[in-house]
Amino acid sequence: MSHHVVMIEWQDKGIVLAARPHGETAAVVHLLCEKNGHHAGLVPGGRDGA
Repeated sequence: MSHHVVMIEWQDKGIVLAARPHGETAAVVHLLCEKNGHHAGLVPGGRDGA
């Protein structure tokens, strides 16, 4: 079985509903955005190191 990864970039205003660490430097975030609604995704480098 083949898996394809698609990376989509977009910009919007919104709020972070939840964030949790993933690996050493990434974060999984849940966002509520004005134009794009609810989204969840992996943010590479999204942890502040705290």
